[in-house]
Amino acid sequence: MVTEGNAVWSRWRPLGMGFALAALSYVSQHLFRNIAAQLQNTPRQRKEGGPGEMKKLEKFVRKGFEVTEHNFTSSFGKKRKDTSTACVVVFYGPNLEGELSLMTAHLGDTRAVLCRGGKAVQLTQDHKPDNDEERKRIEALPK
Repeated sequence: MVTEGNAVWSRWRPLGMGFALAALSYVSQHLFRNIAAQLQNTPRQRKEGGPGEMKKLEKFVRKGFEVTEHNFTSSFGKKRKDTSTACVVVFYGPNLEGELSLMTAHLGDTRAVLCRGGKAVQLTQDHKPDNDEERKRIEALPK
C-alpha cells in the first residue's frame, strides 16, 4: 500500500484458537482493510517524516484492531467464544533521512521476531496470564 509518497508494507498472520474458524476467517478478511481504512480516511496534516508520524500510525493500527473486534462481535454476537490472535508488522517510510521505521502490533500469543546479525530478537511480548501485567489487565476486565 502506498500513501502520499510514503510506503506502508505489512505482513500479518491471524491464528485461530480451537474451533475459532469464524474469528480466524473474519480477522483474515478484515483486519488489514480496517487498518488501511484508518490511514486512508485521515487527512495528512503533518510533515513527511515528522516526529508524530509513528504515533499516528500506532493509533491507526490500534483503531483497526478495535474496529475489527467491534464489527466481529456485532456480526456474530458477543457471547461467541471464537477467538483469534494476530500479529501485524508495518514498515513505514522513508523519513526525510531515507530511513524506514518498523512497528509491530499483536493480540494474543502470536509473536513477532526479527533476525539481526543471525540472532533472533523478540519484538513483542505474548499476551498470556503468566505475564503479571497481562494477568492484571485480564482480571480488571468486566465479567
